Amino acid sequence: LDPERSRTAEVGFTWAPGVDTRFEVSLYRTWLKDGIAWAPDPADPSGFTWRPYNITNARVSGLEITGSHALNDQLTLNGGIDWRDPRDEQTGKYIAHRERFKANAGFTFAANDALSFGVNALYGAGAYSDAANTTRLASYITLDVTAAYKLDEQSSFKLAAENLFDKEYS
Repeated sequence: LDPERSRTAEVGFTWAPGVDTRFEVSLYRTWLKDGIAWAPDPADPSGFTWRPYNITNARVSGLEITGSHALNDQLTLNGGIDWRDPRDEQTGKYIAHRERFKANAGFTFAANDALSFGVNALYGAGAYSDAANTTRLASYITLDVTAAYKLDEQSSFKLAAENLFDKEYS
């Protein structure tokens, strides 16, 4: 197994039409050499054991759009979408286990100057589970919650529960 190497180019635009609202748009492309992917070990008929392997050359192109809006001093809404084209350049197939679309939406509630709470939902569109792109995984939704306490200007304490309902996805 060789180490993965990559180069990324990105161009973006930020627009803040007011002090409470912000939008960001980014176009990106990552070129991978010896990208690391996982597949079932053919020596294990149960399919339980997986092994890493290298993808000689791959690229991931995408468009990401995010936004946030403060409704008031305490409540901020946020969300984003990310369209991706993760391809193995030798086969032209999608890279296994890499979603082509993700979206998230959530909010942050500031209880006071030090304490805040957040909730975020994430949707991942189904990806392929194999390099041949014959088996498609189901789409999924997860829910994350956070609590943060600002100790001082430089430090904070954060507690997070990700995938709160323990949704199984690959």
